[in-house]
This record gives sequence, structure tokens and C-alpha cells, in this order.
Amino acid sequence: MKKQLLAVGCGVLALAVLTGVGTSTYYGYEAMKKIGTVDSKVVELNDVVKKAVPDENENKKEDDIAIDGQYVIKSTKQISDAYISGNKDDLSEEDKETLDMASKIIDKIIKFFLVVSNKRQYMFYISYSFF
Repeated sequence: MKKQLLAVGCGVLALAVLTGVGTSTYYGYEAMKKIGTVDSKVVELNDVVKKAVPDENENKKEDDIAIDGQYVIKSTKQISDAYISGNKDDLSEEDKETLDMASKIIDKIIKFFLVVSNKRQYMFYISYSFF
């Protein structure tokens, strides 16, 4: 009777170990599939990023940048240079229009900060004079 009980116990233990190993193997396999899926998505994301961000060694100057083939960030270097130099003869009509709009906004910002700066100087002068 003890030998039969021992045999049944060993059989149950062996079955539990085999079930545990089988379950562990199955979940390990499923996890590896998910890791493979994530890994392929990371590779796809890297490809998208490489397309969107130019290589620094390849392109040292400021150029237009395409993002995902749908959007283009245009270079403003020519417009900035024209604003600084005051010469807009080399610009296209669209760039001249952009420069005019930007110049008006920049002038308003400069005037605003000059007024604020002057008000602060006057307030300092007034408060200093009376005390």
C-alpha cells in the first residue's frame, strides 16, 4: 500500500512538473512573439525617424525638412538674412510677403518692449525721486 501511494505521489509530482514546464514554455513563446512584434515596430519607428531627421554629417546647412512625407518645414534662412540685411531683392514673392508680415510683427514686439522698458525706467525715476 505504501509503494502504491508513493508511486501515485511521484506520478502526481511528475505531472505537476510537466504541466509547469509546459505552461512556462507556452508563456515564454507568447512573450517572445510579443517582443518580436514590438521589436519590428521599433525598427519601423527608427525608419520613420531617420526619414524625418536629417543626418548631421550629410547636411550641414539649413534646408527644408520633410516629416513623414506629408509636411514640409521650409527653411527661413533666406528670409532671416533678408531681414537682417534689409535687402529683399533675391526673395520670391511668397518669401517677400512672409518677410513683410514677419517684419510688422517684429516691429510691434520691439515697440512694445521699448514702451514697457521706458515705463519701467519712468516708474523707477518717479519712485526714486519722491523717496
